[in-house]
Amino acid sequence: MNLRRSDKIIAVAGIVILIIAVIAIVAYYVSIEETPEEEVLPELETFYVTWTIETGETSIDGTAEKVYNKPFPVMAPPGSVLTSVDFRLTWQDDYTTGILPILPRFQDTLKAEVSLEGGEPQPHTSTGGCKNESLLFSVNDIPMIDSVEAEDIYEAEEIINEMIFGQDSASFDVKVTVTIGEKIRRPLMYLRDKGNSFKFDVVYEYCYPELEGGYEEDYDGGEGDGGGEGSSYQSMVGLIYLKNLCYGRNWI
Repeated sequence: MNLRRSDKIIAVAGIVILIIAVIAIVAYYVSIEETPEEEVLPELETFYVTWTIETGETSIDGTAEKVYNKPFPVMAPPGSVLTSVDFRLTWQDDYTTGILPILPRFQDTLKAEVSLEGGEPQPHTSTGGCKNESLLFSVNDIPMIDSVEAEDIYEAEEIINEMIFGQDSASFDVKVTVTIGEKIRRPLMYLRDKGNSFKFDVVYEYCYPELEGGYEEDYDGGEGDGGGEGSSYQSMVGLIYLKNLCYGRNWI
């Protein structure tokens, strides 16, 4: 079929227009893909941290038949920081002889050594007995975290927990050695005296975070009428406090 010259011109023009349209569409979508979307950052709030100090207790009731040597872990509630541990030793020589009770002879000697794992031991030596002899250890400092930036109070708590992870426990090496005071020339008395019982009252101190605040402009240092958006976050502080207390004490 033979086309007239005018028809050919129209056909060529249509093809050119089609090609230009295709090129324009492709360029448009390429430009959209190459243009990154602007990232919208979440709005952060300021949460203020107060560190509350608490104490817990546990104990070691042992008998040193010449030597007692065992590791001893101390654990504060999860989410807290263990700051110090005080080992308070009490013991009494259970087999003594003498003319009068007030003039005992052949008293045993007890030597106790307690050390934070990998640290230098604190020693104590006594003859006949002692009461509440203190061996005090510093474990962790109270954190210097006074505020955190987060989207909400739950994220703020998570941030703090990551910062203090692993600081809620410590392991100690406890060694107690008893030197028998009874003389071997008195074999029956010597064999009877095998050692001594002893007790460590272990008193540990820890701190845990309390959060308050919300938007920084709502924070007034604890004063004000208690209203506004910030106060809704402060009401959650009691929940965090109760959660920590639920773990109780004597985590050994």
